[in-house]
Amino acid sequence: MQQPINLENFEIIGDKIYVYKNFISPDEIELIKNEISKIEDWKIFPYFEKTNTITHTDSVSFIQKRIQSLLNDKHFAADANSIVKMVPGQSWDPHVDVHDFEEIEKLASEYVDGEEFCEERLSVFGTIVYYQLPEIGGGLFYPKQKIEYTPSAGDLVIHGSGYECEHGVSKVIKGERYATPSHIYKYVKVKKEIDGLKL
Repeated sequence: MQQPINLENFEIIGDKIYVYKNFISPDEIELIKNEISKIEDWKIFPYFEKTNTITHTDSVSFIQKRIQSLLNDKHFAADANSIVKMVPGQSWDPHVDVHDFEEIEKLASEYVDGEEFCEERLSVFGTIVYYQLPEIGGGLFYPKQKIEYTPSAGDLVIHGSGYECEHGVSKVIKGERYATPSHIYKYVKVKKEIDGLKL
């Protein structure tokens, strides 16, 4: 079976946890940090309630296409046009990236070949690209696998969306953390509905 990700340049640090060092160059990081330095109106969105987020940033628009270049033709990189800022005192509790797609995952598991269907997106991997790390804190941890990883600027981390890759971000103690989280998805068949009713 064809692998979803070309892992040639990745280090495997856990079950479905991969790190691509220097995925973006120092020059690209400087351009991104230059844009970050001009942002004044950071937003706090419900999903990122413990972070500050800015969306639709031009300097990171190339990341989606670069991640896509690592994937086979059945997997797709989602938009990666936001930057998440974490400052001292902020952290992320352990979570899984499939949580927004759990209903789709359930419907796909119930689909029977031959039924009328439509296709929906299902997250299968989470992605994180790092631009700046705090001096103390802000590391990535995977409690179910007992893994702690301290990223470096330029890293791309890809991990599975399922519960084996539950992950969080430790509290930022000193400095600021800037990164772009996104995901990789595939299309799955679910039973077709008309006016909200399953056929």
